[in-house]
Amino acid sequence: MLKRWTALLLAVMLVLLTACGAQKEYKLSAVFAAAEEDRPQWLADPDNAALWEQLGLSGRLLLLRQDLLKLDLYGTIRGAVSTFDTFNHIPDLDTAIANAGFFMEKGGVFLFDMNTPYKHRNVLGDNEFTFEEEDASCVWRNHYNAADRRVEITVDIDYHETGEHFHEEFCEYTYDLDTIRAALEKHGFALESVCDGETFGPLTEESQRYFFCATKQYTQLEE
Repeated sequence: MLKRWTALLLAVMLVLLTACGAQKEYKLSAVFAAAEEDRPQWLADPDNAALWEQLGLSGRLLLLRQDLLKLDLYGTIRGAVSTFDTFNHIPDLDTAIANAGFFMEKGGVFLFDMNTPYKHRNVLGDNEFTFEEEDASCVWRNHYNAADRRVEITVDIDYHETGEHFHEEFCEYTYDLDTIRAALEKHGFALESVCDGETFGPLTEESQRYFFCATKQYTQLEE
């Protein structure tokens, strides 16, 4: 179970609200985008049909696996929700936001969170974290590269019962608030609000996560 949820947390997820058909019925679509070899195949496994049925999503949830830097949808969307600091995992923030904006209709809402520069420098930094659970142990190592404005992260998980070892290396890229705001405005979004993503109160100098709400100002074809 720990490995399954680790795969999900390390994936990049974008949930889209899509307008379908003449009646404008809305369908949830989930786009999971990670490195090709790391994409969690179990998410689209037919064996999980019972889970989708139990959640009431059978026939309503479309799972897509795409690179967010090469996003290609089948129509426009009315909203997008991005979680797990997705956009910190992408080296080209401008293109990722451009793609989200390209498919979004005027008035569409874009909700997403990102880790702050403070968290990268002062919390992750060059620190190491160890987690001990009944079925597994995890060591999370970080190195903050100030010159490249990114955190290099290594995760090692050892499973006690099977002896299996899981190893993952990835980077989180550091984006300040002005850079994020500029990218949103460049691609047709108005930033409605940004708050502390942990407390949902006002941002402070020690906020570790941003939470953004932005709205699209035009449908792309009307630009």
